[in-house]
This record gives sequence, C-alpha cells and structure tokens, in this order.
Amino acid sequence: MSAEINIHNNQQNFAVLVLKDLYHVALITGKPNNNTPFLKRFLQQQQRIKLDHFVELKNQRMRPSLKSFWETAYELIIFDAYPQRVLSRNFQRIFGKKLLSGNSALCLIAGPGQTIENTKELFPFLEIKNIDYDLNNEELPWLFKEEANILGYNAGFIPESDYPPLIPALAVAPNLEDARIIAEFLTEPPLPLVILQEKGFLRSMVWTSADMTSIHFRTTGTDRADLLTDFWEKSLNWLLRTGGANELFFRFSKSNFQQGELIRITGTSPYDQQDKFGRKDVYLAVYKDGKKVLNNEITYNLTRKRWETNLRASTPGLYNYEILINTGNNSKILQKGIYQVEESQIELNQVFLNGTLLKAIAGRSGGEFRTWEKRKDILELLKQKEKHELWTDVFKFNEQSGLLFIIFILLSIEWILRRVKGLP
Repeated sequence: MSAEINIHNNQQNFAVLVLKDLYHVALITGKPNNNTPFLKRFLQQQQRIKLDHFVELKNQRMRPSLKSFWETAYELIIFDAYPQRVLSRNFQRIFGKKLLSGNSALCLIAGPGQTIENTKELFPFLEIKNIDYDLNNEELPWLFKEEANILGYNAGFIPESDYPPLIPALAVAPNLEDARIIAEFLTEPPLPLVILQEKGFLRSMVWTSADMTSIHFRTTGTDRADLLTDFWEKSLNWLLRTGGANELFFRFSKSNFQQGELIRITGTSPYDQQDKFGRKDVYLAVYKDGKKVLNNEITYNLTRKRWETNLRASTPGLYNYEILINTGNNSKILQKGIYQVEESQIELNQVFLNGTLLKAIAGRSGGEFRTWEKRKDILELLKQKEKHELWTDVFKFNEQSGLLFIIFILLSIEWILRRVKGLP
C-alpha cells in the first residue's frame, strides 16, 4: 500500500513521565554565609539527593574545580550568594547551553555581598528583572501568600506575627506573566521575597533575602520551628517535580495508548507504606462519556516500595481517571487526569512474511529460502571452498646478523665445554 509507506502515517508521539531514584543537585556558594550550612545539611539529609558543593575561594577559583560541574548533568542547580563578581560572557554562554541540554531547574538564594550589578548576568536564566526600590538594609515584615498552595504549602493559618522580619537584598520582579510570587514583603508596593516561575520544562525559584536562616534561628523552640525546613522540602519537590499540590503522585507509563495496549500506573507519593491505609483502600476509577467503566485496585509492591496497577486500553476514545483513597466511610480524590486510547493500527499489528513470494525470489536467483526457526540449515547449504597455498622462505645467513650471533654463542659454549671436559 503506497499510501502507508511514509513516516508521518506510521508514527505515534507520547510523553513519558519518569520517577528517578537519585537526583543530582549542585550547590554553588560564592561567599560562605549563614545560609550555607543550613542548605548543605538539608540537602545531604535527603535520601534521593546526591549533592555536589562548589565554593568560590578568594582567588576566584572554585573548590572543587568547576570541571566536574560542567561534565555532570544536574536536575537542580542552586546559587548560594553567587556570583560575587560579574560573570564573563563565556560563562554565560556555556551555562546557558548546560541549562537547556540538561533541563535543569535553577534556584537563586541571595547572600551577603550580592548586588544587582554582580547578579544581573543570571537574570535572563531566572526570568527576572530589576525594579526601582530603595534597599536601606532594614528588617521588613513579610508573609506567605495563597499562591504558596502550588507547593502544597498551606500558610493561611499562620498569623503575620509568627513570621520573623527579614532584610531584602535584591529588588527584583518576574518577567513571565504566569509567575507566582508566593511570599512578599509587606511594603508599598509589595516587594517579592520568593518567586516561582516555569517556562517550558525549566523551573526556577528566587529568594531575595540574604538572611534566610534567621527564620530557623528565631523560630527554634517555638511552634513554628519547622517553618523553614517544611518550606524547603516542598520547594525541593516542586523544583525536581517529585511532589507538591499540583504534581502527579501517580504516573501513567504514557498519555496515548493503542487499543489493547497494557497501561501501567505507578506511584510513590504521598504514602510510602502499604499499611498507611491498607491494601484495599487505594483505587483507580476510569470514566468515559461521564460513565464509570472501570474501578481498579492499586496495591503496594513491598519489593519495589511503590504503588502499582495495570489495565488494558479498551475501546478508542478519551478517558478521565481519578485516584481515590478511602479513609473510613469517606473517599478522597487524590489525583485527576485524562488519557487517550487510539484505534489499533492494523497495518502495523498484522505484519507477516509473504513466504510464497520470498521462496519465488530465492528460486529465481539460485538461492534457498529458510525461516528463522530453520536458520541452522543454512550451514549445510554453504559450499566449502578449498585453497592451497605454498609459502617459501629464503634465509641468507649474511643478512641475518641476529641468527649468526646466536649460532656463534652456541658454538662457543660447545667449545668451552669440550675444553673443560678434555674432549677433542
């Protein structure tokens, strides 16, 4: 069928969502400060994080060398009080290529010594811009906004008085219209403290205060002692796409399926243990045209430590699904989504060999036709060919100095032995 012999009619595009076991994170510190120990300790405590920490020395060299940074693919790059000087054009060019090729998330934590002048080279990567504001190094009140819900962070119940005041270090605003300012200083107009943005597959976060860990110190021993740690756990999940209120806890193997194809669903969050709710308390409900067509149990695999279930793609069409968790008499919808089932491609599923035609071609060309199951018979059909060759090597003693030397040594040894034993 000539109409079928083209790549456009026989291709299928789909997105694959992957849950990784280990995420590589780079922490680049321009000037060690109070934020550095907290960030390093927090990241090292995460079981699924492999941390590489780079520190800029006084001679503007990095320890360890940035060579390993350029050679390693990172899911997240965190700038801690970096840079402290204007970045070269070459650094910007190479860093831009690395960011795009690795689809790395990016995070900037302002620190002491950072100004708009020595940081502005990072602005295009972070999608932020400078705004006019007189920073006079004074503490200002702040709070989390409702937009923090994107992290699964419910800050609405925390009164304003429970937020320790902070000192803004960078006066910046987002470039993207759909950016989320999840925390801001209570100034007029409001000054952004935490900015989250997403452009394509790239996510970024900016923290504009240089005294972030003062939140940790000032809340120690209070009911808000976990305020900063809880925020960073949820921010890390969002940056790495491993959690958050709007993230997928359960993953489908892909989004488009052919009729009869096996659909695999796996999940690790938010419940990591089977006995959290029990074997029969997590379900997948599938709907088509508003009617429930399937109710499948999702079980916990103790070996792989994740939730799993499988089903077959049925009739073609668009399907809605819900992941539900039963808690007593109530059912909680954890996740919603859609997937597409396409009509089976007959021209690809019913492919077979035309044995009669292949045998005819082999006969006309003086050959033999054998199927894969009879491939061993091919050896018997191969005709062995013999070839006789005669090699003659001629050695001339006068041209073989090495050989002459060995003969001389042997004759000398024989002569000495005869002399010693008194032989003629």
